[in-house]
Amino acid sequence: MIAYSDPAEFETPPREAGSFARVRTFAFSGIEAVPVEVQVQISSGQMSLIVVGLPDKAV
Repeated sequence: MIAYSDPAEFETPPREAGSFARVRTFAFSGIEAVPVEVQVQISSGQMSLIVVGLPDKAV
């Protein structure tokens, strides 16, 4: 069986606002687990990477 889909059906229009994601996880401080929230924003334009906060040594 061969299935075919037109790729144009799945294309989405470009967004000007970009994307935003938030992930909640944990980091270890000794034997204690500390909650951590990571936020990521993706937008069009110049490529850049900005780290805000104090990353753990495991990063």
